[in-house]
Amino acid sequence: MISEQVELIKSLPSKFASFGAPVQNIELEKLEEELRIKLPKDFKDFYSMINGFSFMGAMVYPLLARESNELKEDLKRIYSREHEEVVNPMPKFYFPFSPNGRGDHYCLDLSKTKDNSEVCPIVFWQWDYTFFHPNDIEVTHNSFTFWLQELLEDLMDEIDL
Repeated sequence: MISEQVELIKSLPSKFASFGAPVQNIELEKLEEELRIKLPKDFKDFYSMINGFSFMGAMVYPLLARESNELKEDLKRIYSREHEEVVNPMPKFYFPFSPNGRGDHYCLDLSKTKDNSEVCPIVFWQWDYTFFHPNDIEVTHNSFTFWLQELLEDLMDEIDL
């Protein structure tokens, strides 16, 4: 299903979408090692086909930032900033991958990811809300695949191709 979603993103006119070239597995492994995390398979599969994207204001951060387009922030910088440099830092097991433009992020809940997991839940982190317990945060989707599918469906409804 991820491959179909990526093909849809790649087929969009350039006036609507910006995306990066695929990322090699070694780069994903390096990120996991540096941050001491394990990413779910569907998320890694996405990056092996496309390095993030920007589409009509919606964005999935690239693993590797490209100064030549809108994808200037990258996953490692965002993770570091959201865990170490903000007033209300995220728990380490939340991995931000998509902003809403107001300081909030959709995140992988890596506390639910085991080695070689196919998927993990997606949560919505509000930067200005204090969550007293990790269970207080809203789970929006059961996987990155379902999150991406819903995002693309919503955005496609907004444009006339």
